[in-house]
Amino acid sequence: MLGRVVERVERYGKYFYVSFKDTGPKLLLHLGMTGDILIENGEPHFYKAPKIKYGQSWPPKYMKFEFSLSSSEHGKPETRISFCDARRLGSIYLISGDPRTTHPIMNLGYDPLVNPPSVDEFVQLVYSKNTQIKAFLLDQHNIAGIGNWIADVDSDDSYYPKSWLFHYRWDKRISKSKNGAPKVEGNRVEYIKVWCYLNQLLRFAFFT
Repeated sequence: MLGRVVERVERYGKYFYVSFKDTGPKLLLHLGMTGDILIENGEPHFYKAPKIKYGQSWPPKYMKFEFSLSSSEHGKPETRISFCDARRLGSIYLISGDPRTTHPIMNLGYDPLVNPPSVDEFVQLVYSKNTQIKAFLLDQHNIAGIGNWIADVDSDDSYYPKSWLFHYRWDKRISKSKNGAPKVEGNRVEYIKVWCYLNQLLRFAFFT
């Protein structure tokens, strides 16, 4: 990797890859469940504050891989970028050719931001499956890029209105407390079990 010039960085699903100006292999990475990219002396960017604390020292804790980037501008210091992974669930690949047509990206489904399916294509995909809704969403062969924090609406919920029901989605224990079940805008929240396959839900949505 020494001396190579970065041309662009792209993403597909949960993978992102670095292309270089030469014809050598490209770098492809997957963060796994606990992976992070940290920049020396830079503020980390998280959609939700992680439970794992990496600290301010360099190299950071759990570092598995480091990039040192230099600039063509004279006198500008190197920028060091670290791939950290506490549970070692992330992946790093060197691949030849187009990453979109190479394993593992070639086996993924639609990416909603890169190549979203048409309505007809999506309906056909749903009808071809007989599974639970969350399982369908998390299967990367169907839709690439959706993880638990999206499927469970588990991002930083402090940004969302307090009237949204997902603020109470794990609070069954409250209904058994002396204060009773929680209320949203004066309405009592009740917890009931709903079992429905995705294609059944789609038929209900389109034909009722």
